[in-house]
Amino acid sequence: MPGRRLHLKRGRASRRSVARDLRYLDLWAERLRRAEVFSDDRYWDFKLPISTATAEEAKRTPRAERRILKALTRGLDVLRGRDDLRDIPYIRFSIFVCREPSHFDSRITLYFDRDYYASKYEIGSPLPDSQNPFTQHSLLIPEGFIISGTRFSYHDDWAGIPITEEHWMYGDPV
Repeated sequence: MPGRRLHLKRGRASRRSVARDLRYLDLWAERLRRAEVFSDDRYWDFKLPISTATAEEAKRTPRAERRILKALTRGLDVLRGRDDLRDIPYIRFSIFVCREPSHFDSRITLYFDRDYYASKYEIGSPLPDSQNPFTQHSLLIPEGFIISGTRFSYHDDWAGIPITEEHWMYGDPV
């Protein structure tokens, strides 16, 4: 896949690293103004540049989760404002928030294929709006976005443990 890069930061336990990651989120959102986007695939992800330690911190402290949600919203606003993306025939913007097991997988995704985008609204146990992370932190969801929150469990055969995941997807109507 041309130009696609994935930079993963692995967990650093120090508190300074968590604070540094949270400060960097503002810069990450601004850098999306110049980020490369290739629309020849069905989608394009902009994953949060946080360590697993920061993702775990967001589960423990509301302040950290709020900073992550604000960075995702700010990054989405930057991408929606880009003139070069307006020429793409089909484009939908979405925010994917993974609260459990952690925010390490939270990201902004651009979709370029209608059917693929429609398939991403997950089927599972629907969650009430009171559990919506944006509602819990009194943050505004981008205007016109639809919301899908699900929780599902499965057994990890490799680790031999049950896993529960909570996903929230906020996106343009299909």
